[in-house]
Order: sequence, then C-alpha cells, then structure tokens
Amino acid sequence: MWIFLNDAFLSVVADHANLLVRARRREDLERTFPAAAHRILATPKADYGFRLSMPRSLVVAALLERLLDIDYPNFKASVAEDDRHAAYQRVWEDMFTFQEADPDMFREVDEPRMAFDWKAARAFVAQGRAEPTLDLQREPIWDAKRRVMVRNRSLDSGVERISTKRGKRRRAKKLTKRGM
Repeated sequence: MWIFLNDAFLSVVADHANLLVRARRREDLERTFPAAAHRILATPKADYGFRLSMPRSLVVAALLERLLDIDYPNFKASVAEDDRHAAYQRVWEDMFTFQEADPDMFREVDEPRMAFDWKAARAFVAQGRAEPTLDLQREPIWDAKRRVMVRNRSLDSGVERISTKRGKRRRAKKLTKRGM
C-alpha cells in the first residue's frame, strides 16, 4: 500500500506477522514513527532506501494518529517541501489521466456511504488495540473493484460476500429486510 502523507511517502507490505514500512527517504520514516527511528535499516541497493519492520498495531496506531490530525482542506497545498510537492503533483496528474480513461467515470452511482466512528478510533489508539472497524450502518456496500456486494457482519466474521454483479439489488434488499 502506498501512503502519501504531506511530509512522508511510505510503502507498506506484509512482513510475516509484522508490517514492513519502506521509504525513499529516512526522514519519512523518522517523521511517521519517531519512537522507532533507531530501528530504521538503510538498504541502498533496494528499490526503497530505508525500511522499518514493526507490529501491525503500531503501524496502524501511528497512521490513525496522522488521520486524526488532518486539519487542511487541500492535501497538495499542505505539502511544504518543494521537491515532494512536485513529485506528488506528477502522481496527481497521472492519476487524473487514469481517471479520465475510465469509461464509467460519469455514470450515476447509487451506493450507501460508509460512516467512520472517530470516537471509537481515538479509543482504539489510546488502548493500543488491533484494528479499528468501519460502521457500515447495516447497509450493503457495492465493491466495484471486486464486483460484489459486501457488508461488515461483525468483528469476528469480517466481510461477507452478499451477491455478484447480477441480481445484486434484489439480494441486498432481502438481507436488509431480514435485519442482517
């Protein structure tokens, strides 16, 4: 997963039970995970020059803190470093071109919105628990990437496939009526 922060660019991948957080610049890891700065490994011959392996809960907590601290109305304008801003601008332009190439870009979409429980997220950070959960308000969500309806049933069961592309509305209505 690539993560663009206004002062850091990170790549996060699985590393056995941990997450491996990689960066092009050491200071990106130092800014995001200051308590673990002494554990950063320099890997000059690898695609990412710096790496840090950490427990998932610590990575999630640090990134959630960054989410909770967002106070800007425009991400690109919040990037202070000129060279980082220029790099992010090029990515933005490439993704804008990617967006325009989508033939379904302007079709009407009627899908329920997800709500995030910020109070629970703050409690999660304070307690150092595993992972926060989205409150899907008992409504099915259409996942366009996987072309299935999904819905959060509980913390233990995770996400359930409700239907495939065909017949998605009929099945979703049945599940909603049954109170699932």
